[in-house]
Order: sequence, then C-alpha cells, then structure tokens
Amino acid sequence: MTLTIRPVRPDEAGLVLSFVRELAEYEKLLHEVEASEADMAAALFGPEPRVFCDIAEWDGAPAGFAIWFYTYSTFTGRHGIWLEDLYVRPEQRGHGIGKALMARLARRCVDEGLSRFAWWVLNWNEPSRVFYRSIGAVAQSEWTVKRVIWRLRTDLRRFRELTMGCPIIMGRKTFLSIGKPLPGRQSVVLSRDPQFGPDGVYVVPTLDQALETAQRLGQAMGARAVIVAGGGEVYAQALPLADRLELTFVHASPEGDAVFPAFDRWAFRESARSEHPAGPEDEFSFAFTTLERAS
Repeated sequence: MTLTIRPVRPDEAGLVLSFVRELAEYEKLLHEVEASEADMAAALFGPEPRVFCDIAEWDGAPAGFAIWFYTYSTFTGRHGIWLEDLYVRPEQRGHGIGKALMARLARRCVDEGLSRFAWWVLNWNEPSRVFYRSIGAVAQSEWTVKRVIWRLRTDLRRFRELTMGCPIIMGRKTFLSIGKPLPGRQSVVLSRDPQFGPDGVYVVPTLDQALETAQRLGQAMGARAVIVAGGGEVYAQALPLADRLELTFVHASPEGDAVFPAFDRWAFRESARSEHPAGPEDEFSFAFTTLERAS
C-alpha cells in the first residue's frame, strides 16, 4: 500500500469538484456549492492561478485533497497559507492521509518562510476537531468569524453576473473577508499599508488611484463597468461619483454593526425593480433595484 501526494493536474478540475461536493454533503452544506467544473479549472489553472490543490492517492486511486491559497498578515509582514478544504474519502481513512496532506503544507510554510498556517472547522464536527488537536493545532478562541448576516444565494449569483469580466474596487477589510481574488474579475484594493500586497490584486492608497487603475484594467478587459464593492467607507467615497447603484433590499431587520452609507436619493431615479420571494437557498424575501443617476 502506497501513499502519493502530488499537485493537481489540469485535467482534474472535475475530480476537485467531486471532492468539494463530497465534503459539502458531509458538512450538510451541499446546497451552498455553486462552483462549476469550469470555475475550478479557471481558479486552479487560469493565466494567474491564485488557488492551489494537492491530491492524495492511495495505491494510485484518488483518496483526498487539500485546497489552499496564500494569505497575508499585516502584523508579521509575511504571507501565510489558508487551508480552504481538507478531505479524505471515508473508505481511505485511517491510513494517515489527512496528516500527510497537512504535513506537506506545513513543510511548505517552513520552506517558504511563511508566518501562518490557518483554517476553520465547524463547531459540531467533533471528528475534525479531534484530528486537528492530534496534530497540535490550537483553537483561536479570542477571534470571531464574521459573515454577511443572511444567506441569499440568488443575490450572490446576481453579484457574480453583474461583476464578471469587470474590475472591482474594494477596501482591504472587504478583500480580506473574501480571502482571494474573484475569478474572472480584476481586484483593486484600497490600502495605505505599504506592506500589504496580496498576490493577484492591485493595491493603491486612494480612491482616485483605484479608479484610474480600474479604468485602465477595464479597457484592457473590454469591461462594461467599473464596480465598487465596499466596504462602507469606500462606498461613502464613491457614491458621489456613481452613475448607477445596484441594490438588494432584504425584507428583514437584523441587528448589525455595518450599514450602507446615506446618500441623496433624489440624485437617482429608479430604472428597474424586481421582487423575489425567498427561494430554497434564500433566508428572506428581497428586491433587486437599479438606480440611475438623474440627468
């Protein structure tokens, strides 16, 4: 019996997606998987890949995978690795495959002088929690993971459709919350930190420079628009310059500490609005609204 770990091959995007779906089914999150085989191929094997994958084989048969990407720490001034998914097929567990995949990534961190190797694990997934403790991982209990406070898969698909093929301007915190450049788009990130330089994005200190960079990228891409995608401070700076607002009004009143900034509603006219009941992948009903700047 032999274990082999190797980089994923260009003809294995379908295999990677099958691993992702198997893991999501175990985590009771299969309904949230919207990635396609084409998405996987673009992320792993596009002109400038930003996502990486190791495949584990047991006696020549695919047994598991680790998919990961580089992060950056402003505290250490160095990059790290974020493990997005680790999965071993049930019939191949007990052979040390998961530990071997983790060891391979840990060795990469050491060899490349990286400062961090991190991931998250579901609270209820006790087998995974036990596994990670067995390799010496320590829970960062002083940190809290933040996400958007509702789940609207329809809205995420609309965002993808509106932004695909376009440059996107965002603040550093927004980029870090996403964790990686978005496939099929060019990311321009606002940050005044000269040490902040994640792979695959353009970092500039001011909105004017961001717009200049995004317009240049947009011309090269043949983009139909330059998109501003948050967060709140970036929206506030960009609103006086916006020609169009694409808004989603969620029919709910949750508590939160981030809001869209106030703006002059009379400076815009509503050109489109569509109401949507909550679908099987949406937690609330909502409305898509397009506002065009009044002439």
